Amino acid sequence: MQIAFAAYCRVAVKYGRGKVEVTGYNGYPLYGTVVDGRWHKRLTGG
Repeated sequence: MQIAFAAYCRVAVKYGRGKVEVTGYNGYPLYGTVVDGRWHKRLTGG
């Protein structure tokens, strides 16, 4: 989650908003997504 937020901060500075998804090596979403500065867990949606 912390890595996703760090990556999101760089995206948000450049584009004003964005989405960063934490995936595994095969591209399958594992943990969650940061969308416009908010963390969304993959399994619970919260």
